[in-house]
Amino acid sequence: MPRSTSINSLPAELQDQLRGRLLATGFAQFEEHSEWLRREGFSISKSAIHRYATAHATAIMAQQRTDSSLSLVESRIRCLEIASSLAPSTTADLMRDAEELLKWVYRP
Repeated sequence: MPRSTSINSLPAELQDQLRGRLLATGFAQFEEHSEWLRREGFSISKSAIHRYATAHATAIMAQQRTDSSLSLVESRIRCLEIASSLAPSTTADLMRDAEELLKWVYRP
């Protein structure tokens, strides 16, 4: 599980807005997001936003689409099944490959 970040100290509404902004910008423009948060009264560095985006990208993308498609759990299981059928390997390798497939599935 990713470590706690300064993003977690934001009010839930701003966290939701930040996730939406990250989706809208293709998980880029971290300096702009940092400036936006500063205008909202929170000093969060672009590096902290980048770390948060990197650690949570798949979950953010999946959350955006769960209303009309497979749940994140179902998607993860399917990606793990596909990864294991393509190249049986160690558990760590399978998890890494499944995560890469999941990022592809939920890519904006």
